[in-house]
Amino acid sequence: MAKQQHRKLNVEAKRAEIARRYAWQSRSRRTGEKPDKARLITLIRLRELERIFQYRYGRLLPDDDAGRDDLMLAAHHIAFVNGDVVAHIVAWARAWAPWMPKDQAEQLAKRVALAPHKFTADILGWRLRLSAAERSALKVTTIGAFDMSKAERAEERKRKNREAKRAKRAEISTGRPRGRPRKNGAKKCVRSSKERYCCGRNFRSDGGCVQRRGRHASGYRLRHPQQIDSTDQGRARRARW
Repeated sequence: MAKQQHRKLNVEAKRAEIARRYAWQSRSRRTGEKPDKARLITLIRLRELERIFQYRYGRLLPDDDAGRDDLMLAAHHIAFVNGDVVAHIVAWARAWAPWMPKDQAEQLAKRVALAPHKFTADILGWRLRLSAAERSALKVTTIGAFDMSKAERAEERKRKNREAKRAKRAEISTGRPRGRPRKNGAKKCVRSSKERYCCGRNFRSDGGCVQRRGRHASGYRLRHPQQIDSTDQGRARRARW
């Protein structure tokens, strides 16, 4: 009999939580208001807290000091979500800690609503004793780890990002060398690209370049091939070169 009553209370708490979430979404669509960044982070962190609690305890929090401490942490995060804070905390307590009497849940909710506390990622990770391995397995992003600092987590994210990009490049790679392919296998000239416009004759057909002589010595103004005169005198001068 007690087991059936406990199951009935759990089902009612789940339905109340679902109805509350639908009411929030309906109000947001009706008013057209978008939640600010702080509220979004709070909602994401609250979902991550629920994920951690379910991984450690199952569907319900244990009726001990650890369960009450976790309930207090969740209540402080709920206090920064818009709406009726007391009703929200009581509904969350009914869903995750049905063993707590309603009057105690209301007292806890009123005490938290008067002085809510905002936790940083590292402090919350220390309070939860969340390890880096557990954090990675549960895909937690807004809560820190007690065995890894913020700088170490940033370096780890960079390393994973580099590995992901390297794996993506290897997946789409065709095996050919990177860069624009050269025509006829010509070797790249080591001289400056400006020498291409001296007269058009300082590059050999094999891709190399000849040594500049005469008027093509240092200090002579380089010209584009189209700027070279096409008169008989110009053709004779180029023939002497």
